[in-house]
Amino acid sequence: SITAADGPVMAIVLNSMDLNEIKQRPNLGTSIINTFISVRSSTIYDMQMNFLLPLPNGAALQATAVVPDTTSPTLQSFSLDMNTGYLNLSFDETMNASTI
Repeated sequence: SITAADGPVMAIVLNSMDLNEIKQRPNLGTSIINTFISVRSSTIYDMQMNFLLPLPNGAALQATAVVPDTTSPTLQSFSLDMNTGYLNLSFDETMNASTI
């Protein structure tokens, strides 16, 4: 969702599905070195209905800042199957399976 009024700066809030997709890639979105954006011309337009100049993959714009994820994950639910011996844990964000 967009959290800004008309103007030269737009703040777009990523939903949890988008954030989890990014968090599944440990070398993406962790610093300005690995954070870029590419956009199509139809992504957004100005007040006169002029479309944004596209930024294709080969010309993606590098981030000027990246705020790291410092929020601890939360265990939301779990289930235990005594027949199979499986303990299923459900978290509120993508987890690194090798750390469990």
